[in-house]
Amino acid sequence: MRLLGTDNKSLAEIQSRLYNMACTISVGATGTSMYVYVGGLQEHMDEALALAEEYVRTLKGDDEILAEYKQDLFKTRANAKLNQRANFNALMTYAMYGADAVRRMTLSDEQIAAMTSDDLVGRIRRMFDYEHEVVYYGPASQQQVEAIIAKHHKMPADPIAVKPLEVRYAYSLTPVNRVIVAPYDAKQIYYRQYANRGERFSTDNDAVIDLYNEYFSGNMNAIVFQEMREARGLAYSASAYLSEGAYADDPYYYVAFIATQNDKMRQAMEAFDEIINDMPVSQPAFDLAKQSLLQQLQAARTTGMGVINKYIDNRRKGLSEDRNIALYKALPDLTIDDIIAYQKSHVAGSTYTYLILGDPDDIDMDFLRSIAEVELVTTSDIFGY
Repeated sequence: MRLLGTDNKSLAEIQSRLYNMACTISVGATGTSMYVYVGGLQEHMDEALALAEEYVRTLKGDDEILAEYKQDLFKTRANAKLNQRANFNALMTYAMYGADAVRRMTLSDEQIAAMTSDDLVGRIRRMFDYEHEVVYYGPASQQQVEAIIAKHHKMPADPIAVKPLEVRYAYSLTPVNRVIVAPYDAKQIYYRQYANRGERFSTDNDAVIDLYNEYFSGNMNAIVFQEMREARGLAYSASAYLSEGAYADDPYYYVAFIATQNDKMRQAMEAFDEIINDMPVSQPAFDLAKQSLLQQLQAARTTGMGVINKYIDNRRKGLSEDRNIALYKALPDLTIDDIIAYQKSHVAGSTYTYLILGDPDDIDMDFLRSIAEVELVTTSDIFGY
């Protein structure tokens, strides 16, 4: 879309008008949403919004530009398969959502080649035909904003229903240990273990989870850094934490990460399992973690569009109040015993999907087989193309 003009305006005309207004227009999509963003000086909102509406509804395709873009995209996709970090991210997606989800969320080269300008432009032109909401942040009054929106943005009388829960991919559970190895020719492996017990989100857990994460892996004084890098010298980089999804029905999941030399893989994995399941206890480290978390909350400020974004994030979780309020009140009363208890009940003894990106001929495959049957996947498997 950034390469195209409309039925009545060239791309150069649109860019010139935006430049003269000191405004921007961007259009994009995530796995669960589409958006049109208009930003700039309030005095030009009326004109900018009219241009954005025209831009989306009258976008004009160009087969030559599309053909060139496809070639660039094919090159980008090929280059991604050569990049270690891109391979590791693809492996993580494969493990967290499953092979079928990767295939469904990824276009094949053949599907991309078959895409036409009419198809793509038609999808964009229909964006405003779906149910949607308009979000504003700026100096104008509500009445002024509503008048500008009513003037330029025509909401459909019978919008197409949006059901976001139907397009989300479920996090894979980890009821038993599993080992997945993807090939990458390097002297350093990327390793991650992922656990999902299916435990549901609750704000009751906020304080103890945030403090556990800070104590265990939050900074250079935390357990992971001190044990894995300083004391044992087993990792270039290491982290471990409990995380949550974006929606109220998403589960908590646990991830631990190491980047280390191929010949240190077994030592690093065994050491990580040791400190995850039998967490070292240090009152000074705990005190520093609590102090650090409190200072972060004291210094945190939610401003500008961030206020609305936080409101939307909280709404996805079914919340009507900033979680930091309760978190700040609860932290002072937590003790190291609370962290130990939570670690024993929600972390220790978990079963994992172990992910290794490395050269199968240069790592200890027998050790991996002692954990679980090894699933060897290809680069194409994890990327989906």
